[in-house]
Amino acid sequence: MQILDLNMSEKVRPSALLLVETSRGAGHMKVVSQLASSLKRRMFEVVVATGSMNVGSHFNYGNADIEELDRLSYDPRQPIVDINGEEQRFPDNESLRNYLKFLQLIGEAQIDADKFSLSFAKYPEEEKWQSEIRKTLTDRQKALRSLIMSLKPDVIISEFWPLGRSRSNVELVPLMKFVRQQLHDTLIISLERDIVFARPETVGSRVEYTNELIDAVIVRGDSSVTAIEETMPGTSGITRPIFYAGFFGSKPPLRSELPDKQREVVVSAGGGFRPDDVIFYDSTIKACAETDFNNRKWQIFVPPNCPEEIFGYIKRKAQDTVLKDDGEVNVTTNCQHDKFRQQVAESQLLVSQGGYNATLEAAVTETPTIVIPALDEDDASLYNQQEQVFRANRLAEMGLVHVVTPQDAANAEYFSKVINEVGNSSKRQSQFKLEGSEIAADYIHTLVNTGKKYDKLSCSEKYFDSTPLINDVEELNMNQVVINNDDTA
Repeated sequence: MQILDLNMSEKVRPSALLLVETSRGAGHMKVVSQLASSLKRRMFEVVVATGSMNVGSHFNYGNADIEELDRLSYDPRQPIVDINGEEQRFPDNESLRNYLKFLQLIGEAQIDADKFSLSFAKYPEEEKWQSEIRKTLTDRQKALRSLIMSLKPDVIISEFWPLGRSRSNVELVPLMKFVRQQLHDTLIISLERDIVFARPETVGSRVEYTNELIDAVIVRGDSSVTAIEETMPGTSGITRPIFYAGFFGSKPPLRSELPDKQREVVVSAGGGFRPDDVIFYDSTIKACAETDFNNRKWQIFVPPNCPEEIFGYIKRKAQDTVLKDDGEVNVTTNCQHDKFRQQVAESQLLVSQGGYNATLEAAVTETPTIVIPALDEDDASLYNQQEQVFRANRLAEMGLVHVVTPQDAANAEYFSKVINEVGNSSKRQSQFKLEGSEIAADYIHTLVNTGKKYDKLSCSEKYFDSTPLINDVEELNMNQVVINNDDTA
């Protein structure tokens, strides 16, 4: 890892450090690329620090500097540490979870700030993969602390932490405490998703870290559609300002006038691969031959980080599928984002999973859409307590998508009938406000320019505002701040 050599002795522009990691999907990287570009347009010096460029390299970060870290994924289904291109896999999720808990409780208290490093007590039954995690965490901590002291950012923005991803506590809690000790004027802002399901026993610590280490929370969403407390009730204990910036999106391309027979069916699991994607693609390919659209082109887009052997399997399944006339099933990796959006706009039907960016694209397009939510939990009793399921169902209630469960999609006869029904229908477009990254950047710019750390906010600037978000970015002011405290129901 190389530390950026930034001469900030005569800093004339505000600076922002964006911290982002993703276990599998590319959605988090896309969101950060949008915010980085919006901050650059406001003349910020922007650095993005991440170990996830393996799924985020194709996004436009507005010429922000990228500080690449060793990759460390806590994904229970793909636990992996990647050090200089050499992968080390963990034995199983329970071992990983227990070890991270151990590091959180024991290792976090042993911070050597002078050496920018972490020291860890030894874990029982020491194994190689545990030492690899410690080495990676220590190297990343050194890199981040050195970068912070070189840049001396006016604002640090942590994406999806502390409310969203508690597994990052082992790294970000000591890092943010270091920032608090060393850089008293640096703002720390968390950029959170609007829907967060957390294990009940972790909500208290997420709220505690927010109150202790964060100056303000920015939610990428609209409280009139979904408020964060709907899925995480404990957030009523947050004493920091909560600001709903709107959705991080952009207006859809125009839909051209085309004969129906020229319109394709587009199938996409999103920007990052997860093992269950195989079931998603398998179900769709099995059903396509029995649909009214079996004489059309089906474009199957697979995430770029899909393992080669699985990509080959999906491609063989497609090649073995016989359609009528000019119909065919093409399998390719995800194309450039704007090109993909245009293809969706021109298509007969979109079949998608239910991630933040995928469903947002589905909601704002005229193309009829089927969403098959990806599941993070196999427990059927937790089906409705999963982010993709909740988001898809909320959009279905608004008439913007049609939801099919993974189990129902696996039934080719049933799924083909749903495809016929939805694909031959029309749908309305949402009126979502899509300027979220621009509004968030204006809010950050306002806080930085006025030195508005939380403790300096006046009472008049901290109040509950339940009115819809503004449409005109230029009208942004401190009145969009939402504050939750002990007196708020």
